[in-house]
Amino acid sequence: MSLHFDLGDVGRFGSRDMDHRERTTGRHRQRRAFERLWCARLLEERGATPVESVFGLVLLVTIAVAIVQVSLVVYARNVVAAAAHEGARVAVERGGDPRTAARLAEDVVRGATGRLVDDLEVAIATVGRSLHIRVTGSVGTLGPLPFAIRVDEDASARLFDAP
Repeated sequence: MSLHFDLGDVGRFGSRDMDHRERTTGRHRQRRAFERLWCARLLEERGATPVESVFGLVLLVTIAVAIVQVSLVVYARNVVAAAAHEGARVAVERGGDPRTAARLAEDVVRGATGRLVDDLEVAIATVGRSLHIRVTGSVGTLGPLPFAIRVDEDASARLFDAP
């Protein structure tokens, strides 16, 4: 048994006897005009995707570098703050020796940050029975920024007489 189909009057939208209506001439012209405009628009935008991708990637990398830079600055600031407080604490425990406090604060910053903090300065002042310590430094930038970001922190401690 062989199957034979009569495709005699099958058009673009199926056979006419399957209750499909033919498009009117006006609608067909509108459709063709729309298709021509759409194809022309697609041809005009050829090559736009790589350019847009490059802009998107540059923006994404810039944001990623900025996030890393902010993280490093916050980390350096926290280390400098901890070093200032640790120096003040050691000065109180060791009887107010400013050289020991300065050396310890510098060692804490160098040990925790390595070369992240440049131009490290530790200033100690004794006013009456109070010891004030100020630790300052600068964090270099990762990107093309022409300046370093300054971090500094102050700490103070009250010196007590040894019993």
